[in-house]
Amino acid sequence: MVKVNYDVGFKATSNTSSTKVIAGENSGMILRAFVHTSCFVPLVFVVEAITCVKALQFVKDMGFKHLVLEGDSQMVIKWISNSVDYSSVTAYINDTMSLISQFLVCKVKHTLRDGNRAAHQLAKEAFDREESLF
Repeated sequence: MVKVNYDVGFKATSNTSSTKVIAGENSGMILRAFVHTSCFVPLVFVVEAITCVKALQFVKDMGFKHLVLEGDSQMVIKWISNSVDYSSVTAYINDTMSLISQFLVCKVKHTLRDGNRAAHQLAKEAFDREESLF
């Protein structure tokens, strides 16, 4: 089973975000990772929802069928777990649910920032880059 951590960095002053996704084994070995910086991002929770979709697509493209998806956004995890009105991110949550249904096993968990340390570190580094890295 692969463990996928995703995290987002957001600078409200410039409306930029950095997206980080790390796919690894339970032993802690990193299999693959990517960072991506975006401009003109209106709200952090929108980026969190988009990043969740990107993380699932990333792992699906790698061919994994069993995963644990971890993120530090309680709001996104709640949207995925419950039927609530998420208005401006409805399409992203629907995409997330569609992707989840394509895995044999997909456990979605909230993690504190400490538990998402590697992805958070990539968040800091991503703002220094002007291109995506895989």
